[in-house]
Amino acid sequence: MRARTSAHLGADFTRLWTASAVSTIGDGVTMVAGPLLIASLTRDPVLVAGAAFVQSLSWLLFSLVGGVLADRLDRQRLIVAVNAVRAVARGGLCAAIATGTVTIPLVYAVFCLLGACETIADTAAVARLPAIVAPERLAAANARLMATFTGAYRPSHGRT
Repeated sequence: MRARTSAHLGADFTRLWTASAVSTIGDGVTMVAGPLLIASLTRDPVLVAGAAFVQSLSWLLFSLVGGVLADRLDRQRLIVAVNAVRAVARGGLCAAIATGTVTIPLVYAVFCLLGACETIADTAAVARLPAIVAPERLAAANARLMATFTGAYRPSHGRT
């Protein structure tokens, strides 16, 4: 018997799954690196903890918005658009760090934007599954996508 792979779920699923995995790794790195970046700017523990709080708070603030957007817009384009916004935001933050112009409010704003985009992209990815996976394989696709979402350190997904 052959081992089941993402190829059994279709090329569209494989692309969505790969994109979600790459984004999730970036989100996990940001969740860990964020407080370290703030700690390099200040010794105030409240401000350091605030970096993780801002990212997690976005799930509370943008979950409903993400659902509405995923229901009303083309999900694939939405995922691409918010991931492009995330790339630009991370690039801008890297530029601010490299030029020595990074500030705590800038880091918080970028992390809030990243969290909002993460919420929207993840919601759209889950909502897109029924359109790209055969009904009899939907449970496997959902399981694989959820495993990917929780594979990185992401407290917003219930992992501690």
